[in-house]
This record gives sequence, C-alpha cells and structure tokens, in this order.
Amino acid sequence: MRLGCQAALVFAENAKSLQVARTDAQPESILAEYEAAVQRGAAVIVGPLTRSGVTAARSAGAVSVITLA
Repeated sequence: MRLGCQAALVFAENAKSLQVARTDAQPESILAEYEAAVQRGAAVIVGPLTRSGVTAARSAGAVSVITLA
C-alpha cells in the first residue's frame, strides 16, 4: 500500500508529503490516529484497513476527509 502511494506521488502535480501511521487493531487507537491525521491536515487517508476499523470509523462519524478504506 505504501509503495503504491509513493509511486503515485512521483507523477502527481503539486504532490503532498506521504505520512505513514501504524496502529494496532483496536478501534480506539484507529479512531485516535484517524483524528490525529485530520488534525495534521491530511487531505486523503488510506485506512483503516481492517473491517473492525472501518466499522468503528463509520459508526463514530469520524470520516471527514477523502478516505480509502
């Protein structure tokens, strides 16, 4: 996933930086990192990548930027 995003940035105009944040599979830590990424100014978020993480983000109403899950 990370390498694909890095490859896409090579061809993107006005490319932004890529930040990778890892979490455990706990919904609380996934939501906390998602919210932290939004606070840092993320324009696009890739993740969460687990079914429980996607469910937690959706249920919490946390999805506020473009998100690929």
